[in-house]
Amino acid sequence: MSVHRQSSVSIENRLESPHSRSPFCKLVAHLTVYGACFLYCKNGEVMQNARQGEQYMIRLVTTQGVKVEPTILDATEGTVMFEICFAVDENYHLPAAVAAVSVARVSKRNDLRFWFISQNTLNPKIMGCLENYFTNSGNAEVKYINFTGLTNFGKSGFEWVKHVNETMYLRLYIPEVIDVSRYLYLDADVLCVNEDIDLLADVNLQDNTIGAVQDAWTFCFADSQGGLPGLRSLKHINPTSPYFNTGMMSVDVERWRERNITSRSEKYLVETTIRRYPDQDALNVALYNDWLELPSRFNEMRGYRYDNDCGSEFGDRVIFHSAGKSKPWHLDYPGEKRRMLFEKCKNDLLNMK
Repeated sequence: MSVHRQSSVSIENRLESPHSRSPFCKLVAHLTVYGACFLYCKNGEVMQNARQGEQYMIRLVTTQGVKVEPTILDATEGTVMFEICFAVDENYHLPAAVAAVSVARVSKRNDLRFWFISQNTLNPKIMGCLENYFTNSGNAEVKYINFTGLTNFGKSGFEWVKHVNETMYLRLYIPEVIDVSRYLYLDADVLCVNEDIDLLADVNLQDNTIGAVQDAWTFCFADSQGGLPGLRSLKHINPTSPYFNTGMMSVDVERWRERNITSRSEKYLVETTIRRYPDQDALNVALYNDWLELPSRFNEMRGYRYDNDCGSEFGDRVIFHSAGKSKPWHLDYPGEKRRMLFEKCKNDLLNMK
């Protein structure tokens, strides 16, 4: 495979992926990368160099961080409030509350609204601490939605995903129960470290239903454990098309409803008996060619690259996502800096009077 390396490069062409409505990387202004490895892909082949005036899919592999001038993140739809949603149960209520605190600590906005969607009663002490924290901070409020009648489509059959229970399916239904036009969905195991979280309040989704980040481990539909369950029967899906992670999604509620994303996700789950990453696989099928790819710094799943033992700071990362079994609230969590940040946010929350 040919790889073209540069220490610093600025590209002003319009760069689009082969799939029509879901850009892998669509930039009109500058994309500046430091310490990056570029793969220029055209018609499925890796090119030695990009040529002026042609369209390419660009794969970026960085070692020192990525700086993207805010082009695809331009605000366009004038969100009244910054709506941020978590889908939780009693086990993940505290981590999600800590994640909310981490957002509020760095955001420059004073109109944050956090939504906690659950199918059971949440811890009243944590609810009270959140209310107190945001009363004191003055930049956020909290809402709760109790969802009943959740369909449990079953847990994953893979060992490293078995810790995820049926709560994962709640994210399929949030647009059906929340009365907002746009929201940012976050998994409970994220930490926000950068004020650029505010850019996600009203991303220009370019007629796509969601904005998301390509998964750090499952790059395309054909990747990981034999690929997407049922992929061979889904003739409209290109197996090499990018696959997104659902731990961070900017969601247009009206488009979600108009395009029947919930029912299409359910259809996939009903017709497919093998469970890999169940809700995430279903959403990737339902939102095929209907998602805008955002820079990886908005859902950094390889946080170990920024830990103390790497000699790095958080750089321009915005959201760290601890996907997998090991979480920042575990004593044996390998990322000391992120674990300490979690503990700080937790203490700030629980000790707020």
